[in-house]
Amino acid sequence: MKFMSEQTVAHLLGLSEEKKLAFLILLYERMIPELQSFCLAEKRDFSIFQKAHEKFIRTLIHRDQSGAWLQLREEIYDATPDMDDFGTLAGSFAMNAALVAANIASFLADGQDEHILEASVINTGNSLSAFVQNEMGTLFTTAESKLLWTHTHLFRRKGRRKRRTLHS
Repeated sequence: MKFMSEQTVAHLLGLSEEKKLAFLILLYERMIPELQSFCLAEKRDFSIFQKAHEKFIRTLIHRDQSGAWLQLREEIYDATPDMDDFGTLAGSFAMNAALVAANIASFLADGQDEHILEASVINTGNSLSAFVQNEMGTLFTTAESKLLWTHTHLFRRKGRRKRRTLHS
């Protein structure tokens, strides 16, 4: 399923930094309920995701760039549901919502458009695709679902290990 046309992507990437941030926050806000429900159901701590949301909003409103964005991103990664432990649809939605938050922190840290594309096309697109498939009754089997969802997860895990190795 193609989530956004090339023209839409070009328009999105042509927006001001402030509007890009607002767009990312809106994506995250649409996904937070699934993340929060998952955290409650699995008795996981939701506080880092709430803290991140509040920090993103403060940054947008007050143009505060003093956040320790890379540290916040690492805290989000550490709290992100692992598909090895939670191979469910709810776990996938929660993971993608958490990864949108991580992409916002990354965008605030370096201003790179790749974070906007990853959050909007990969994370949000995966969740929308899974939702539609679930509604149609054509959701993937557990093995197929894991294969689809682990793309982003494995990339993030390798990146974390590499960063930890570099900083050791």
